[in-house]
Parts: sequence; structure tokens; C-alpha cells
Amino acid sequence: MVMTATRMSVSRVPKVRAVQIAVTTTGSAGSATGNATSPIITGQILGVYVNWHASAPAGTSDITVEGATTGLDLYAKANAVTDVYKVPSAYGLDAAATALTSDVTPQRVCINEGVKVTVAQSDALTNCAIVTVVYRPLMAEQVAVTTTGEAGSAEGNADSAHIVGEILGLAINYHASTPATADIVIKTKTASVNLYAKDDTTTDAFAVPVIFGVSAANAGLSSDVTPQHYCIADKVNVALAQGDALTAAVTVTIFYAPLQAIRIPVTTTGAAGSASGSATVAVEGEILGLFVTCHASLPAGTADITVSSASGGHTIWARSNSATSVFVAPRIYGVSVADGALSGNVTPEPYAEHGGVTVAVAQGDALTDAVIVDVFVRP
Repeated sequence: MVMTATRMSVSRVPKVRAVQIAVTTTGSAGSATGNATSPIITGQILGVYVNWHASAPAGTSDITVEGATTGLDLYAKANAVTDVYKVPSAYGLDAAATALTSDVTPQRVCINEGVKVTVAQSDALTNCAIVTVVYRPLMAEQVAVTTTGEAGSAEGNADSAHIVGEILGLAINYHASTPATADIVIKTKTASVNLYAKDDTTTDAFAVPVIFGVSAANAGLSSDVTPQHYCIADKVNVALAQGDALTAAVTVTIFYAPLQAIRIPVTTTGAAGSASGSATVAVEGEILGLFVTCHASLPAGTADITVSSASGGHTIWARSNSATSVFVAPRIYGVSVADGALSGNVTPEPYAEHGGVTVAVAQGDALTDAVIVDVFVRP
């Protein structure tokens, strides 16, 4: 039987926008300067196009494109006036803020501020340089953490509003007086799944939390070099420790793209250690991820979870003997029209569903909401 699911979503945002920033320079030939700042951009930077005035001197002209508030570097070039198109990027990080082994897929930068363009060492020219910033608007949620306590051991935490979407980046900005002993942890509120953590730092950063996809058997995919974004239907908690007592000791901006989240709760019945249950709901679209939240009393040594296609019968994801709450991105490698492996393929694909998804729990205890699976779908 197909059940009615809880469907969570937020309003869509436009796909692509662009803003132009024209810089007029004043001063002596070879040393003229100027700058200009765009209105606030909240989104993912898709590209930066720099168009120089035909009379700008190539041997001396310098340009810097950066976040107007944070100083986040987007592009810089000295002694050149060649028109260029660039894509500012950064490699994703795991939950411990370290690079992922074999990751060769950089992520695009997100901002929630104006873009400042500065030209130096040029000539006095109207529209010496025109920079076009192309971006995809995103939702952004800010979390400011106020810390209390003794110097060097003050701590605090704060929650975001409820977020339903794909996490595309975190902008982390520390108070100027936060000490270098500070530790930060960013995680989901309900299931406490870590998104980012770093000790002994107050360096402002932009980070993209990512995770490699897994097979239907919950195993890593051989040759996979394309990490996936986390998807959540939860609040995000930001905690700071080992700091000083400060208002807004750290401010974190969470960038996300809205998704549809379909919640599937499973209640189990039966004897302890062998209780079971299942639920099926209608799902249509690409499945970008599964957030699996396990009941605190689910037995870790025996509980099995299987997520499968109700229409096709194939397994999307399965795990045995575990009760750890987790986010996973089920993926499968594409094949040729002759059903053969594609040589050199290192980019697995998400499952697509046009029917229903079934979640089955076995070897558990009798529990209401023994397991809750949020299925994140791109319609």
C-alpha cells in the first residue's frame, strides 16, 4: 500500500542572474585607481567575466575581485588587460574540514554580500574595467553564536531556522576578538550529523561540506571522484568552544538550494531483536540523498534497514547491524546502450524514481518511528 507522505519544501528561487560592476579610474597614467561594489548577491557564483577598456595599459593594470564584506577572493590578476571568463572554485571538505582523497571535482563559491572590484596601476578611464558576475540565487540562513564564560573557555551555540534543501556552502566569519584557541562544530540539530568541525582557528573561511556517494550495499564506489552535497530537513546547530565572552563570536551563513523532502517514518512491531516494519510512499524525481534518523532505542547490533524502489523492486540503499543516524547519497554508475561499463567513468549518477520508495526495518525492537528516512528529491 502506498502511504501519504509528509512532503516538505520551500519556494523556488530564480535559476540564473547577472550583475555588472563598472570601475572608473582616476589619477596619473600608470598609477590611476578606482573601485566599485555591487549590491548584495546571495547565491552561487557561476562565473566572472572581466572586460577591459581598450586603452587600459597592459603592462601595469591590476584587478582584484572579492567579497565586499569578508574579503573572500574571487579573482585577481596583475599586469594584464586580457578579457577573461573565470569560475571561482574551491574543493569540498569532509566533516572534519579536511580534503577528500581522490576528489577532483571543485565546488563553486557562494556569497551573501556585495562584490567589490578594485583596479590599480592603470590609466584614468571611464569604465576602465567592467566585471559581470553571473550567479545562481540561493537561500541563505545566518546563525550568530554568542559565547559566555571565562576568557579562553567561553562557549555558546545557536540554531538556524528549519532548512529543507541541498547544502551548497558555509561562510564562516569570526569576531575580530575571538581567540585562536576557538573550536567550532556545525551539525544537524536532530540527528547530530556533523557537517563541519575545526579546532584552534579563527580564520574566516568558505567551505563546502561534501560526502562521497555509496552503492546500494552502502559501500564506496570504485573510482568515484565526484563528492555529493549534504541534504537536510532540519535545523543546523553551530557551537563554539574555547573562546572568549563575545556577542556574535562567530557568524555562519548556510547556503542552500530548496528541495522537496519526503519523510517516511517506519514503526516496528514484534519481539525485541526481531521486530520489523515497512512503509511505502509516492516519490517522483531524482533522489539526491537520504537522511536516515534512527530511534535512540533501536538496537545497534541487529537492526537492518533497506530502502528500495516500490515500482522497480531494486535496492537503493541498505545497511545491516547499525543504528547510527546518517546522511547518504546513493549512486550508481551509468552503462552503455549495450549494458556495458563505460571506460573511465568516475561520475556516478543518482537514482530516479517514478512510483514509490519503500523503507523496511528488520531485526529491531518494537518502536514507534524506529527509523525515519527523509528522501530528498529534485522533481
